[in-house]
Amino acid sequence: DLTIRYGSGNWPDCEAEHVFDDELMPVCSPAFARANPVADLDALANLPLIQMHSVDAGWTTWREWFAMVGRPAVTIKGPSFNNYTIALQAAENGSGVALGWRRLIAPRLQSSALVPLTDVAVAAPGAFYLCFRRDQKLQPDVELLSAWLRQEKLS
Repeated sequence: DLTIRYGSGNWPDCEAEHVFDDELMPVCSPAFARANPVADLDALANLPLIQMHSVDAGWTTWREWFAMVGRPAVTIKGPSFNNYTIALQAAENGSGVALGWRRLIAPRLQSSALVPLTDVAVAAPGAFYLCFRRDQKLQPDVELLSAWLRQEKLS
């Protein structure tokens, strides 16, 4: 009935309503940050970078992030996952640096399970959208969820 998608907002199979933008930043466990102080982006590039391989082509990769901050020719080394939650858990466990979506990882930042490794953050190239089928009326409980998400967007 309802999905939240990341991307440009143009999908032929659904009506998309913008929910929120986000920004991307390198995050890791506090212990990893203490053991691996980063003076610049070249030092960051030499650390184990936890990679996310998603079936969604819109998911921003480390290579794309480095290009956005002016370092396009970086060789990425580190573990790879196809699930963002597991990638974040690997970062929390000290396996390397994950690419954090600030709004998605806010609880982990607030609890200090993850910390920013640098002060460099960039706007995500896409946004998060609430998507629903054009040809289907929303069920009342889905309509309530949709209204709540819209309200959260405003706060």
